Formats: sequence, C-alpha cells, structure tokens
Amino acid sequence: MKRYIFLGLILILFLLPSSVYAVSLAPSAASAVLIDGNNGRILYEKNAHEKRAPASTTKIMTACLAIELGNLDDIVTVSANAAKVGGSSMYLSPNEKVKFEHLLYGVMLNSGNDASTALAEHIARSSSDFAKKMTEKAIEIGALNTQFKNPHGLDQDGHYSTAYDLAIITKYAMENPIFRNIVKTKVKNVPWEGRDYERVLRNKNKLLDEFPGANGVKTGFTNNAGRCLVSSAERNGQHLIAVVLNCSNMWEDSKSLLQYGFDNFKPYTLVQKNQIVKTIPVEEGTKNELKVIASDNLTISLSSEEITKITPPLLELPDQISAPIVKGQPLGYAKVIYEGKQLGKVSLIAAEDIEQQSYITSIKNSIFNWLINLVKFFE
Repeated sequence: MKRYIFLGLILILFLLPSSVYAVSLAPSAASAVLIDGNNGRILYEKNAHEKRAPASTTKIMTACLAIELGNLDDIVTVSANAAKVGGSSMYLSPNEKVKFEHLLYGVMLNSGNDASTALAEHIARSSSDFAKKMTEKAIEIGALNTQFKNPHGLDQDGHYSTAYDLAIITKYAMENPIFRNIVKTKVKNVPWEGRDYERVLRNKNKLLDEFPGANGVKTGFTNNAGRCLVSSAERNGQHLIAVVLNCSNMWEDSKSLLQYGFDNFKPYTLVQKNQIVKTIPVEEGTKNELKVIASDNLTISLSSEEITKITPPLLELPDQISAPIVKGQPLGYAKVIYEGKQLGKVSLIAAEDIEQQSYITSIKNSIFNWLINLVKFFE
C-alpha cells in the first residue's frame, strides 16, 4: 500500500506545472522575485512585496540617480563626513579630489559607503536630501513600497524596499548604458590622489564569473537585512532580473532563479519596432489616413503553454485624429493581456507628419462632402 502511495505522489509531482516547482527556487530567501528585464513581467515571486531592509542594493538607485543628475567629468571634493562613513569602503580621505565617474565605480564595485555619501553630498548637499530624491525617483518609476533614508543602505529606521521594487528599480537602471557598463565591469583601476599607484576596484558580484550571461548588478549585507543580491543576466536577447533578500545562500538561489527563467520562458516578439499596426482617419489634414507604428519591439518572455494561448495585442487608439500631426507623436498603446493580466505594452506613434489643410482647401472639402451627402439624400 505504501508503495502505491509513493508512486502516486511521484506521478502528481510530474503532473504539476513548473510554476508550482518554483516554491523551492529560492529556499533560503525571505523574499525573492524574478522578472522579465524587458517589460517587468513577474515570472516568479516569494513574498515579493514585503518591506525589508535592502542593505547595499540601495546603491542601485544611488548610482542610477547620480548618473542622471550629475556630470561624469566633475571633480568631487570628499568631505570629512563622507570619508568617515563606516562599513564597506573605497577608502576615501577628507578633502581628496576624485572624478565623479570613478566614485560611481567605487559605489557599484567596491560597494563604497564613503563614495555613495560623497556623490550624494556633491549633488544634493546632504545625504538625507539626496535620499529624498531617491525616494521620489523610486515612486516615479513604480517602486511604490520603497523609502530611502540614506544613499548607502546601512540600517536606518524608515529605510526599506521590497524584492519587487528593487527589481523594477534595476530594470530602469539597466536601461541606462552608463549604469549597465559599470555594473558588468569586473575590475576597474582609477587614480589615487597622493599616491604613486592606482586604486583597484573589484566587483563583489561573483555571478559575473560563475553564471553564463550575467551582467550585473549589486550585492548587499547588514545584520538587519541579511545577505541580499540583485542579479541580472542576458542570453539570446532575453533579459532577466532576480532579487533575493535576507538569503543565506544568495549565490545559488540567484542562479536557480535565473536558470529557471531561461529554461521555462523564451522571448517572443509580438509587435516589431516600426511595424504598422493600424491606419486611422485624419480630420482636416492633407492626408485622409495616418499610419500608426510601434515605437519599439514588444518582446515578452512566455512559457511554451502561454504562447499557444496568447491573443493578439490589444490596441488602444483614438477612432480618428485631427491634423496637424507630427511624426513620432504618441497616440496610444499596444498591450498584451493574458488571463486578465497585462504582460507588457509598447507605445504606438505616428509614422509621418501630416499638415493641417489650408483654409481654402478645408472650405472646398466641406462643400464637396456636403454635395456628396446631398446626392445620397435624394437617391
């Protein structure tokens, strides 16, 4: 009897969908998430929206925002306050002058709390003011359960994020080529003021060497946060982002998440960039119709089962549009909906310029249309 029960359990396991297996993907993580790096679709989650201390994964937003607000060629004078910040360090000295760009490498490779503070003070005068900007940016890009109190991630009351929010922040940051280049760098030599040798900055992300396709992004640890890792990998045009928080086995759990994504989902382009998706009528224009095109590829990671059930993208467009129209003008969206959930969307734009009719032409067309309607009336 026991033998039949055992065989029955084995059969059930084989029949279970892959998503059920996912519960064991990150067994040592308190929170975890895997998303499609192209559109943010969640492929796996475990307590993904629980607020937790993010430790140095905070620095993803620090570096991203610094790149947006700062100048890579600026020379930053390190304050005594920045130089004395404890924890992981780039080993800056008070009054030392360091190139802004080199501080970014110090933040993301060495996880320098001193470098994070120096950048924050250079841009916003104080760490707390810069942290407010970080929070504002997080909310702007959809990370709604995140609040930053400092730029380095050391434990502080009110400083928190979630696995999902960190994934969304990372997706946004990885769209910036400067950020993307920094976080994939394994070793960076930069000048060291007052010394006859260079600083050697080494990336702490072991996945860059251990996982094929890995291209970022940030480790983290504090006593409160535990071990944290935000990782990214790309293979054959498919970009995945994994986050594990308070995870004692962060390297192996992250590898499992990423490999699960590559094994069970493949990228499918449902709408191509510049593809004509529809033509819509134009009022008072030099042309009667406007071609509507996709602004970018709409590529989504789908399972083999999903691809057989997916329906054509839903087009959200006006029934007609009035001239003048400018090439590239936003008109609406193409959205992919599956089982009531939006998996991705792409902006739809005007394919060409269409000028407004001249006053005389408009009058002539109005008279012509009136005559046509009159003829139809008496038919």
